[in-house]
Amino acid sequence: MMNMATMNTDGGSHHQAVITLEISSSTELASAQQRMRVLVISRVRLRRVDDYRRSDTDINTENDDNKLLSFPIYDGNSTLPPPVFMRILDALRSGNNRLVLREWKQGACWWNLNMNQGTRYLNGLDDSTTTTSSALDKVKSALSMARAEVAGYRLAKLALDSYHNCDVSNDNSNLHKKGMWLRDDDRYQKMYTPEVLYFSHDHCNTQRNVDDRCNIENNTPWAVLSYFDSSDTSKSTTQQEQKEVQVDCESLGVDKNWSGNFSFDTDTVNSTMKCRKRYPCHHFPTTMTKIRHEFGFDEPHPRHGRVPTDECLDYAIMILHDVVMPLQSYFFVMESADHAEIGSQPLVEHLRSIGWVDPTQQTPTVKPFQYHDMITVYRYALDRLSNANALRHVEGEKDERMDFLLGLLDQCINALSCEWVGSEGKPPPLPPVLCHMDLQPQNLFFCHINTNHEMNGGTSSAVTENGGHHNNKHIHSARNCSVASVMDWEEACYADPRFELLLICRKVVANRGQAEKVWQSYSDRVRQISECISLKRKTNTHWDVGCIEPWLKLETVHSLCTLLLQAMNLLGGGRNPWETTSDLWGKIDRERRRLVHMGWGFCDSFGER
Repeated sequence: MMNMATMNTDGGSHHQAVITLEISSSTELASAQQRMRVLVISRVRLRRVDDYRRSDTDINTENDDNKLLSFPIYDGNSTLPPPVFMRILDALRSGNNRLVLREWKQGACWWNLNMNQGTRYLNGLDDSTTTTSSALDKVKSALSMARAEVAGYRLAKLALDSYHNCDVSNDNSNLHKKGMWLRDDDRYQKMYTPEVLYFSHDHCNTQRNVDDRCNIENNTPWAVLSYFDSSDTSKSTTQQEQKEVQVDCESLGVDKNWSGNFSFDTDTVNSTMKCRKRYPCHHFPTTMTKIRHEFGFDEPHPRHGRVPTDECLDYAIMILHDVVMPLQSYFFVMESADHAEIGSQPLVEHLRSIGWVDPTQQTPTVKPFQYHDMITVYRYALDRLSNANALRHVEGEKDERMDFLLGLLDQCINALSCEWVGSEGKPPPLPPVLCHMDLQPQNLFFCHINTNHEMNGGTSSAVTENGGHHNNKHIHSARNCSVASVMDWEEACYADPRFELLLICRKVVANRGQAEKVWQSYSDRVRQISECISLKRKTNTHWDVGCIEPWLKLETVHSLCTLLLQAMNLLGGGRNPWETTSDLWGKIDRERRRLVHMGWGFCDSFGER
């Protein structure tokens, strides 16, 4: 039995009601770090908090017929039925009685070298004075990732809903027509953004309070999300086609006829798929290659693979069009207009989970991660590596190769600090945005519009980069594919928008020429947005994305840090590295040679060691 009860975070009962979901079946989903299950719900109960029994929060992981998930909810306005209850009902109707239960078991944020608790170091504070048990550290790390992913989903829904619902007849019409929203309505497809319906730590006031009072056994963070399945995108579910979920909320004094009068609005539910017939597209996830020639060398990607070289540029442009620009446009407008929403409590709390807060300030403000912040993170990583290496020396395990590599890393970090000479040591400023940081095919759902070929039941045969064949009627060329939904926001961060662009240019495309095209395409669109803002608001707004090379060097040094931390077993948590020792040294050497090709001649001498 696994207890899923939300802990009481403030010493009193602030919850007015309890929701109980009766689960008829559950299906485990594959997940590298967390646990995910699709729950089929047969009944929803809304009860007084006095009727709440703690035992109802237990989910039996065996195949029992009676599984329950209960959680207390709080509604400050005493609205009945509570809004969260209504959202759950909407999600059940649009998801064919299904919800997703996500539990965070451990945390490993790769973009910041798994230093989820490292913001004290960014502020010059010594983190070594804090001593905690390894079990508590694991909970903190998982909780940090859980908060980041929940914030990512919620901010993405806010931004994408704003983008998708923009009305050309409203005040933003000129911005839309002049490229502000950059929507190509002939190709435009509305994306579905899963909604976080309930998060176990929503009512925790601050991260510090939660961490200090952490109950390790009962503090596993978890969330209930709306369900999305790309295989359902061509279907139009109606109330008659799905089994009705029983709704019971009489114990709260709600009219017993209320649930029976609740209408199933087929015009609003699942509206994502109703603008145009769409079908699931499995082209990219099923044609990824395990070894790809990228930036001068063959690189193995045994876990998920990479998009083949001849298609990755089309894929990258699609990601820019369908995901990156819609997300970032929302933050660009908000930043430039200085909207009040940026200072509202809910938004600030979400940003707090994916940015970093300076605790030395009397009124802590949320700060985005910037280029120079990553240099600080790399220095922290170098300190950890040097201390671990020194300990090995004391224990008689001297490794001259590691000594040389740590010296190389030190020079690389110093060189990064000199990349922006003449511009105050920083790249040209851009408004901070929400970044996903892992827009690979395994984290996305895709769809395509119907064609005569598919309507007639035809199939297509795709040839992979490795020479394999896939006979699948849902495999189509990249130009017919679009993004239906973005999942897995566990790497989400509030940062310089070029962080997202950089990972597309280095991890999605395969060579410098492709990366330059993606970078230029993004630069052109950002320039369009800044010009529209200047025209609309009569301001002198000019945004310059700048050149790509310093960012490519930053990512290569990031990779060096990651590989060296793996070699010293210092990443902590998350996936076990697949590399053998020889694999790691080979990858490190290839990254070193890439830096040589980008003009850092000092890296060449280390290759002779």
